Amino acid sequence: MKDLIKNIKENKSHHFYIIEGEKESILNEIKADTDFIINEFSRDRFLIEDSRSVVDKTLIKNSKEQKQLIILSFNSITPEAQNSLLKVVEEPTPGTYFFMIVPNVNIFLPTIISRAVIIKSEGSGIENEFVKKILSGNVGERIKIVEKVAKDISDSKLEKQIAKEIVEGIIEKIRKENQPEKLKELMKIRSYLDLTGASIKMLLERAVLVL
Repeated sequence: MKDLIKNIKENKSHHFYIIEGEKESILNEIKADTDFIINEFSRDRFLIEDSRSVVDKTLIKNSKEQKQLIILSFNSITPEAQNSLLKVVEEPTPGTYFFMIVPNVNIFLPTIISRAVIIKSEGSGIENEFVKKILSGNVGERIKIVEKVAKDISDSKLEKQIAKEIVEGIIEKIRKENQPEKLKELMKIRSYLDLTGASIKMLLERAVLVL
């Protein structure tokens, strides 16, 4: 992180970064090593109205010496909010840099990912035993696993986050295999998991059938 801040100071850096890892430790690293203007937006779920506030901040013109860091930290972000941010992360005001701090990069649409430099901080990434079993199993085994996971979440034996991690693990595999149509379908499934009342069982079954 120190090298990144140094490069920004010397105008040798890209303007948009997605940083995967633990929010507080990353923020502490950034703030400890910079005297830039910092505008921070911290949310659990980043919505379209939040993106509009960010866009307003980017309208502030800075001198070459006065750099601005816009730091967005969140656990999830709606597709609408991502699309609203596309132009400003692609062509920000001179002297403006974007850092998005998230637990997993798979929450983003491919259009956002393609514009960012991805940084995975030490200790980041998901180790999910269910993902490993699903990826190594056949269709029948995959369905049985996600049915059990969905029931355990319904019975409060597991956290809903496990379902999200399963879909994110599948997304990671499909992304590496460069299968855009499957990736698009999985990104929709991941976004639906954030909706109140969504059927976790149905969404997980859809996800494993995409493989």
